[in-house]
Amino acid sequence: MGFPILPHYQRAKMNSKLQNLRFERVKQDIVFQTMSLYYNVMYTGRLLVVKQDNLKWNEKNLETIKERNRLGAATLADVYQQEVARGNAELELIRTENDHQTAKKDFLFYLGIDVLKEYEFADSLTSSEKNY
Repeated sequence: MGFPILPHYQRAKMNSKLQNLRFERVKQDIVFQTMSLYYNVMYTGRLLVVKQDNLKWNEKNLETIKERNRLGAATLADVYQQEVARGNAELELIRTENDHQTAKKDFLFYLGIDVLKEYEFADSLTSSEKNY
């Protein structure tokens, strides 16, 4: 036994409700994707600052170990080990810079904005945006 045949009006009304629900879902998906891409830009930006600080610390630590080696309080192996640590910190900084640039370009591409221009991304609202 098949489905009962609905009058055209009822079928059209159900199709209209279905299309409205689909439209709302598409709007929600767009908002979610936009927020996710923006948060990724913010996350990689914060991570970039951490990696920069880590590199500075490793460079300062290398200088300290070199000086300790010069005074005879540290071995040459300690110097080499810290040079490797500094190199790894530098590599991580470069990777994070690339990830941050990629996150920004992905976000701009999703929005349909020119990815070749430079944009400033804020992680807080301005006073006029808060009032809106």
